[in-house]
Amino acid sequence: MISKIWFNKYEVIDTLGKGGNATVYLVKHIRLQSYRAIKRIDKENKLYSQIINEANILKNIRHNNIPIIYDIEEDDKYSYIIEEYMEGITLKEFRQQYQILDEEIILKYAIQVCELVEYLHTFERKILYLDLKPDNIIISDEILKLVDFGSAIYYADLNKRRYATGTRGYASPEQYSSNFIDERSDIYGIGMLMFYMITGVSFNKNINSIVNIDEIHSCSDNLKSIINKCLKLYPAQRFHNVHELKEKLLECSHSNNSNSLIKSNKTLSIAIAGSQCRIGVTHISILLTTYLGKFIGKSLYSERNNTQTVNKIVSRYCNVKRCDYIYRVNNIEMLPNYNQTVIFDKDSYSYEIKDFGVLTEENKESFLKSDYKCLILGSKDWELEHSENALSMLSENENITYLFNYTDGKTYQSVMKSMKNLTGYRIPYEPNPFMINNQKIWENFVFEIFHVKSNRNFARILGKI
Repeated sequence: MISKIWFNKYEVIDTLGKGGNATVYLVKHIRLQSYRAIKRIDKENKLYSQIINEANILKNIRHNNIPIIYDIEEDDKYSYIIEEYMEGITLKEFRQQYQILDEEIILKYAIQVCELVEYLHTFERKILYLDLKPDNIIISDEILKLVDFGSAIYYADLNKRRYATGTRGYASPEQYSSNFIDERSDIYGIGMLMFYMITGVSFNKNINSIVNIDEIHSCSDNLKSIINKCLKLYPAQRFHNVHELKEKLLECSHSNNSNSLIKSNKTLSIAIAGSQCRIGVTHISILLTTYLGKFIGKSLYSERNNTQTVNKIVSRYCNVKRCDYIYRVNNIEMLPNYNQTVIFDKDSYSYEIKDFGVLTEENKESFLKSDYKCLILGSKDWELEHSENALSMLSENENITYLFNYTDGKTYQSVMKSMKNLTGYRIPYEPNPFMINNQKIWENFVFEIFHVKSNRNFARILGKI
């Protein structure tokens, strides 16, 4: 039974939690008769300076669902952070109480977490939270509150941190290595929270007991795909930022609550270019046209280079059909480069895949006008100079997806570690661009880049395009 008066004004009521770095107590302010939470930190703790930094961060934050710092006290052995008491139960207790959560609840809470983390990431001094876990989420009247900022840090101060932070099983892999850390580390944490809400377990369990979320039947394929993207090993393969993740969760929620299919109301343009010749630009352009046309929506391959590839294909294939300016080859509609403006019913297509060939200063402007921009890079030693030149050409442009073709696993891992804040993917191997042999692999690949996904009706679109 705890019965103490601290600093002549706080009556200690109970112990709220105890960890390796601090103990948290519930106290009552004697004069104000209001509850507070006090975090007591041992000054000899090797992470002391890092933990006490929580107060320095929270003192500048004003958000209804993030605790307010009222005061800091200390004695010879401990420092005490006095902060607002957030009443409610933890997400961990909530999950243990209800066992199985409806997807509607999971999406609702995940979106709220995104809003809290987005607030931190867009603060005047960007803050990374870095310790998202069920114990640090308080639920009160279906509103989520974020507590325990002991691992949080200003983004600009990352280079000053000497120790790994976060909780194993929830923290991103790069937090325990020397790799680059940014807001996508928190995206991993959000993914782990969703994984926990669905399965009730985290990755800190025995590897043989880890649940494969793709085998869970209680949540939609849409949500599984979002979680899998959050939990990618390499940050470059996750969502670019929390806002993008939140938008996908909102669309998933709207999709679940609507009987109608969410479709694009315009033709989506996808530009493909390469850092050099013979790196697979035309191959991947035709492959995308094949996949999208077969499983998602009507698609057009549009030749935007001078190789005359379409004419060469037409000359070698039988049963080629032509309607006005467009050829139909193996059920793929292809528009050659006529070197002049041609008029056709563009609005009848859901997707136009533009093959720009090699990226140059001359075609860069047209390339960047597309809705999605993909640049294929080489990763072999003799290709790196071309790749570096192409990256330099686009250094001031955001939202470029970088693709790697003909790359082995070891080289790909090395490349991904060097990508830092860029987004990159390895292109699945498919020898015949007019045929998709592994639909599942291509479904995942296309969803991760363009946020569109097929279903049995081959028409459902997840992304707001």
